[in-house]
Amino acid sequence: MIYRARAKTAAYACLGLFAALTASAGGLPRTANVPGGVVIVPLGARPAAPTVQFNDRPVLVTQAGGEWQAVVGIPLSAEPGEHLLSVSRAIVAGNPAPNTETIRFEVEGKKYPAQYLKVAPRQVDLSPSDLARYERERVLQADALATFSSQSPATLEFEWPVRGRLSSPFGFRRYFNNQARNPHSGLDIAAATAQRSRRPRLVW
Repeated sequence: MIYRARAKTAAYACLGLFAALTASAGGLPRTANVPGGVVIVPLGARPAAPTVQFNDRPVLVTQAGGEWQAVVGIPLSAEPGEHLLSVSRAIVAGNPAPNTETIRFEVEGKKYPAQYLKVAPRQVDLSPSDLARYERERVLQADALATFSSQSPATLEFEWPVRGRLSSPFGFRRYFNNQARNPHSGLDIAAATAQRSRRPRLVW
């Protein structure tokens, strides 16, 4: 049985986490400023939490030691180079600082391995019924991933859905019968089917 832990972040929907099942001290993901990674951007100390956006999407903001920080998920499709965060701060009486500012951070290049698979044609080109199911589930998935909560969770550490061998790592550039497909945005775990009775879950 393969459990597919589809990776997400509260910082940026529809992303795979490069450090999906690991976390640094304090429960935050380990910083990896590469496509598919996560970068922690310091925002300084302010009375109220700032509002942050990356590529016009909301970003999770947490606080540690009196300092605010943005937990930014980087898309697998991100190009290496400079990227921008839009930071809006609450107006404080007597504070001449601008309400909105831009913070720059760098994304480094990363080359993920390629995986070439030979499979039955029906597993590459979907049948009409499978394609219809895909379209239905794609809408549901998009709605779920578009949901954002500004309330910071107690921890961003991941819980293993099952224990097993990592059968397909995150980030693979996949080719099915020599046809290019989207990079692997999840983490596949091979485990015995008997573990299904334990109702595995993954805490995001």
